[in-house]
Amino acid sequence: LHEQRDRLWRPDGGGALMLTPSVGSMQGGFLISDLSGGTAVTKFTANFKVFVGEGSGNPADGYSFSFAPDVPEATVGEEGAGSGITVAFDTYDNGGAEAPAIDVKYGGQEVATKKVAKALLVNNRYVDVTIRLYANGTIDVIHNGVTHHDKLPIPGFSAIAGGRILIG
Repeated sequence: LHEQRDRLWRPDGGGALMLTPSVGSMQGGFLISDLSGGTAVTKFTANFKVFVGEGSGNPADGYSFSFAPDVPEATVGEEGAGSGITVAFDTYDNGGAEAPAIDVKYGGQEVATKKVAKALLVNNRYVDVTIRLYANGTIDVIHNGVTHHDKLPIPGFSAIAGGRILIG
């Protein structure tokens, strides 16, 4: 775990991972292989900083955090992928009034959505994100110090073995 983490985080605080430049029609992703060696995971805490900005006047589309054994090797967008947990930070309304929002999915199905102001997600600065899955099958999603989903029950949740993380 520490070896993998140290490749992503430098003790001097320097460095950043860019998924996509501020150019239209781009997708990117970062895949982290199974950190538990195949052991079933019932709980985790993911903490990271994210910067969304420097785009067009109505920037799209957002980003996602997915944890599942079947996340693809390829990049995915803001909707995420896989049979496990996905948290989608969708910044762009595609015409269905579905966004801007912070969505939680399990098994590819939406569990909950919370509409937010676009300026909350697209703000041209680094903000903290925490995603905390509890052993009782509930999840917290905290963005920039605000809890958007608090101990949200994940219907039918079961431990995830061989889970990989995909940020897309």
